[in-house]
Amino acid sequence: MPRPPLPKLLLGVALLATLAACRRAEPQPATPPQPSPPAAAAGGGVRARLELARDPIVGSVPLSVYLLDGAEGVEGARVTVTAAASGAGTAPIASRATEAGPGLYRIPDFAFPAAGDWILTTRAKLPDDRSHASETRVTVPGP
Repeated sequence: MPRPPLPKLLLGVALLATLAACRRAEPQPATPPQPSPPAAAAGGGVRARLELARDPIVGSVPLSVYLLDGAEGVEGARVTVTAAASGAGTAPIASRATEAGPGLYRIPDFAFPAAGDWILTTRAKLPDDRSHASETRVTVPGP
């Protein structure tokens, strides 16, 4: 009379569970930027949205700032983006954006000098002297 397959089945399940537990961890993708809520009250209806052209890396990353007043793109503003590392030891980095169209401002080579958690502060001075500031958090992965 043949033996029941239960012991072999249990051995196979245990082997599969062991192999699954020993599997190499997958590399984690970079954390995408997390924009803070728009500060409409502080900017009188002005909103800014910062976007990185690709996942953040140590080195240059193109970025864009979309600046709106209501539904209209703001022209003629002075826009700067300042990056400050959340930990101590790295000086803040500021770059001025160039206007690329109504409500669109770009920095083609924004540089992250090190991996870590960064706070990007977007500041805009509008032609009518109103100001706006907002923050975006970005994690730059290490090598």
